[in-house]
Amino acid sequence: MICHIPPESCVKELITQHFTEAFAGLEIQDVQFAFNVTQLMLLETQRLAAVEARKSSEKMLTVMNMRPQMHSFTCGYVCCCGVKTDAIEYYSTEERLLTDACEAEKASAFKDVLGIAFVTFQNAEMAHRVVHDYKISCRKGGMPNTSTLTGVLKSFEWDVKYAPCPDDIFWENLSVSPGSLTVKSLLVNSFLFIMLFFLTTPSIVISTLDMIFYKQAEVVNRNPFISEFLPTLLLWTFSALLPALVTWSDRFLPHWTRSEKHHSQMRKVFVFLLFMVLILPSLGLTSVQAFLQWALKPEGQEYRWWCLYLPDGGAFFVNYVITAAFIGCALEIIRFPELIMYSLRICFTRSVAEHSHVKRLLTWEFQFGVQYAWMLTVFSVVIVYSLSCPLIVPAGLFYLFMKHCVDRYNIYFAYAPSKISEKIHSTAINYVVFVVILLQMSLLFFSMVRVGERNDL
Repeated sequence: MICHIPPESCVKELITQHFTEAFAGLEIQDVQFAFNVTQLMLLETQRLAAVEARKSSEKMLTVMNMRPQMHSFTCGYVCCCGVKTDAIEYYSTEERLLTDACEAEKASAFKDVLGIAFVTFQNAEMAHRVVHDYKISCRKGGMPNTSTLTGVLKSFEWDVKYAPCPDDIFWENLSVSPGSLTVKSLLVNSFLFIMLFFLTTPSIVISTLDMIFYKQAEVVNRNPFISEFLPTLLLWTFSALLPALVTWSDRFLPHWTRSEKHHSQMRKVFVFLLFMVLILPSLGLTSVQAFLQWALKPEGQEYRWWCLYLPDGGAFFVNYVITAAFIGCALEIIRFPELIMYSLRICFTRSVAEHSHVKRLLTWEFQFGVQYAWMLTVFSVVIVYSLSCPLIVPAGLFYLFMKHCVDRYNIYFAYAPSKISEKIHSTAINYVVFVVILLQMSLLFFSMVRVGERNDL
């Protein structure tokens, strides 16, 4: 995969001649270029929906021996008023119009070259030779192998790497330049950081509840739901909403590949959940704002170290893991978000003939990055508190067993396959190593605070 080719130089013969002269012995089998197909793919999706609706209407005519009628406006399926039209004629007309629009857009898209080429060599060794040459030249600041067409093709500005699988690429996002993607990433991640900064942990809500119920402390202590289960449920609820927020915000980032999207979601979700679920509650802080205020406190002001590792902290995290195992895994099986989205999309359809297309659209890809980060977060909580609160270990083992069964069922029967790369597993290994370091720090701080050997250490 070669990027940053001048659009006017995207000619198969020029690319082939350049590699033949620059790298002796290379044999190129094929060269394909990428085009701006964003609008074309949108029109093609609408055309396929019209075709599927027409076929469904024809099937209804065969079964019921009656021409189906419909409202030709949005929400026509749930609306009872308005003039009805013949569904087969309407979808046939829409299909014909969208087919003409697709043909016109196809002719226009083939003229809009993106400067991206996919070159197929005879074997993997030749491809490795080219990629290795460009990587070495980038590291050393030198010039890659040149040819007589180097000035025309500007091969010294190319970004050469191994091409991902065709079904891993978001072809409609290739038209987004890397600079634009960087700006959008900064804006979206800044928004997420602001949300993390002020609304990081449900301890804020818990503190508010304490202020409300402090006059009724006796009633609260007698009610185990408020004193024990409610804080844990709030923590799990907020930690479940955070991945949804990250996934929703990630839609505004036009990633080039699906594996890159899952990797990005995994990193952001894990970092945010680690702060929300483990680090800040263990420090006795309510948000990242309080954490920064503590870190940047004026000289002479001491932190209340006895707030660390409160006596009921271990029970709190044990309740959290058990809640995640029972309630969290059960909700993943029920899949309420998909049910809500399906209901809303059904309400926005124009006729019953469009329901099959809605069902096909709602066959979502398995969110591998989000689920990976969620599992790593609970694993981190179990590892960090495994020594100070050993009771959390069997609860964590039960959670991992339930999570494995639920994810296995969802991958096999509920979701479409997801595309991932080996980077997501290497990142998970690095996170596990970091969690082990947190375990050692946790044990050190626990000894310093609770055992009282601070001066000896």
